[in-house]
Amino acid sequence: MLNKINLHTFATCSLIALTACNAPALANAGPAAPQCDQAAKKADDKFVKSDSAKLTLSGWVNRAIQWADNGFHSNTSYVSPGNVTSNLQITGMYDPVPDWTVGTQFQIDFNQNGTAGATTKKTVLVDIHRAQSNSESENSLSVRQAEFSVDSKKFGKLSVGRGYMASSGVIYYTDLSGTYFFLHPYSSIGGISFRHKKTGTPFNPNPQTGGKTTLKPGILIFEPGDGGGVFGRNDRIRFDSPNFYGFNFSTSHSYQNIGDLFDFALKFAAPLGGTIVTAQVSWARNYTRDPFNGANLVTSGLTLAQIFALQMNPNSVDLGDIKGPRFDTLTYAAGVLFPCSFSGKEMTGLNFHFSGANRKWKIHAEEDGLPLNGKQENGLALQGKIGFLDYFFPIGKTAMVASYGQWRAMDVDFFDPTKTMIGTNWGAGIVQTIDVVGASVYLRYDNYKLKVKHSDDHFKPVNIVYAGALIKL
Repeated sequence: MLNKINLHTFATCSLIALTACNAPALANAGPAAPQCDQAAKKADDKFVKSDSAKLTLSGWVNRAIQWADNGFHSNTSYVSPGNVTSNLQITGMYDPVPDWTVGTQFQIDFNQNGTAGATTKKTVLVDIHRAQSNSESENSLSVRQAEFSVDSKKFGKLSVGRGYMASSGVIYYTDLSGTYFFLHPYSSIGGISFRHKKTGTPFNPNPQTGGKTTLKPGILIFEPGDGGGVFGRNDRIRFDSPNFYGFNFSTSHSYQNIGDLFDFALKFAAPLGGTIVTAQVSWARNYTRDPFNGANLVTSGLTLAQIFALQMNPNSVDLGDIKGPRFDTLTYAAGVLFPCSFSGKEMTGLNFHFSGANRKWKIHAEEDGLPLNGKQENGLALQGKIGFLDYFFPIGKTAMVASYGQWRAMDVDFFDPTKTMIGTNWGAGIVQTIDVVGASVYLRYDNYKLKVKHSDDHFKPVNIVYAGALIKL
């Protein structure tokens, strides 16, 4: 029943409650238990009840004002952060017999002018001097989850339908900084593209648009590897084991596009002598050939004649026919919260977070009948955070954080897979909760840089400042 907590306390309950939903024993293992119990009691007040079933309506709105600069242009826009989008959730719970719960969950995303929202074409995203039109914004609704589950504390949980893969959230659920509203987990660049220092043209320009739009926005260069699929949510079957001394195991399978997704994750969360420790590791195999990650002319499955025709006439080949390569991703993360705050309250103090991802690209040039000059370098992402949480004001908790990371070959250059994209980011931000209205307001600054190994191209840095609020229903 701990899943109830996640639905009603996301914005104001600490991240440890979210972790408890993935590792249920945490709520029964120390100082985190009273907080989760109180949250569960508050959640019960919001249920629509019958003799045997409970129906919940919940959600939140997250909107931000964003100023962004790509070295040539800047503008202020009003965006839906892709980190935690506004959504509406409907959850049903039914307890037919002791220790067994049958549940359903339906979640709709409201992603108007999203930081990674699509505009006129799939390869055109919200960028500096480019936002969604009114009609595009009004149509930016999506089904995030639509699934049913059967749950037992003794035997585990089985979920079927559209929902999260087992490896989704490895980084997210180990982050105890309380800043996931604006940083999930380390990148907020969204669809913004880097620009060449000399020409001002976007990185990896789309050949079918005369170079006016880009095929490789920042969201791909800074892809964290946090998820078993290209979007982390798929139509799948998933199993979560019962909790054993803070540990639990998850695995899932999906068939998306033209291939399989398969992953598993080992998770741990527990208070150890007043210090909260969370850790997760996952392995995911992506054989869908979905072009979201790794789309490249050489490895896409196009024939040599098609590649030559595309270079001579950009409109001769439909980019919708391009396929991405297969790849495996190993992701690992750990978070620690030390209880050394001034207030001495629960879930406050000094926190550290580290995460990494190793991606092995499986490029089968011979299978596609294509030559491959050189070898695509495997991906590596390393990120770290340091933060402090405390009650400096009576209105709610304050969370401060600084972060740094480097992403290397987590995506493939569209024109030449031998080139290696290296992105770096540093940033700092603050979140202030306002408990009386169930809100969290935030302010964040980020600096992003890109360099391409085996290339003479140089790019202007991207700077982003944004402020917003998440308000729960």
